[in-house]
Amino acid sequence: MTILITGGTGFLGANLAKKLVAEDNQVVLFELNPNFRIVSEIIDKVEMVRGDIANWAEVLNVVKNYKIKTIFHTAALLSDNAERFPQRAYEINANGTYHVLEAARLFDVETVVFTSTNGTYGDHIGPTVSNDAPQFPRIIYGATKVAGERLGEYYYYRFGVNFRGLRFPPVIGPGRGPGGVSTYTTLTVQYPALGLPYEIYVAPETKAPVQYVEDAVNALKMLSEAPEEKLTRRMYSMSGVACCAADLVAEVKRLIPEAELTFKVNEQIDAIVKKIPMMEDIMAQQDWGWQQQYNSLPVIVERFVETVRKNRELYI
Repeated sequence: MTILITGGTGFLGANLAKKLVAEDNQVVLFELNPNFRIVSEIIDKVEMVRGDIANWAEVLNVVKNYKIKTIFHTAALLSDNAERFPQRAYEINANGTYHVLEAARLFDVETVVFTSTNGTYGDHIGPTVSNDAPQFPRIIYGATKVAGERLGEYYYYRFGVNFRGLRFPPVIGPGRGPGGVSTYTTLTVQYPALGLPYEIYVAPETKAPVQYVEDAVNALKMLSEAPEEKLTRRMYSMSGVACCAADLVAEVKRLIPEAELTFKVNEQIDAIVKKIPMMEDIMAQQDWGWQQQYNSLPVIVERFVETVRKNRELYI
């Protein structure tokens, strides 16, 4: 079976690719600006196709030419960059998802797995939200992700495209780059592990949920393989571990006492991060047996630091 990962050398896409390759799957990575370094250990085991998810013909061709059977659609312009370039965000996040779904319809793709976000709920909700809470985002990233969710459900009910997806909290782990308001959760760990200083742009008491990247990858794969009769909905929310920036710093300094971490608060971003909700993952647990492995901040940070130190050349 041939699997396509859009955004294939992005943070989530690259980690997913490594897991799929390790399990002897045929994997095609679709990427506009490939980061060859982050997938260097598997580069000879995958097909790399340079292309733009916003270009209908390029998406059509990669699905057709490689006879794709499963698509993991991870390509997106993240929140911070999306606010700076809203038109491009719409082209990538909304039109790109339409292109993927239409290609899946035309060429009988067996499964499309979509990656969404807790940013779809907006800032009108409380600190914890259920799987099916109303979604009224006020930023273009959240709006385009809601559009992708609804479009995917339309393709499922109208055309029978096997669409299913996950809403993630901020995903933390080695190799995540800039572009989202929650990037600090990764860089607070990654920079000290590389021996570099880092200036945190949220307040010490600011709290946000995080999910370790290995859990996110496992969830994507589990959902892709879940029997259809077990699913009660097309979109499932992921939970995570709640942590404030000060606690994250404390865990890093426990492992790296010499870490140079300081705070310089960006009030605008800090206000956004403070409104990131914790989602409930009870439906994923009930329907397809989801269980989070990295379920505490110490476990996450220990695994993160260990991975960076073992593969320093990938992240420096």
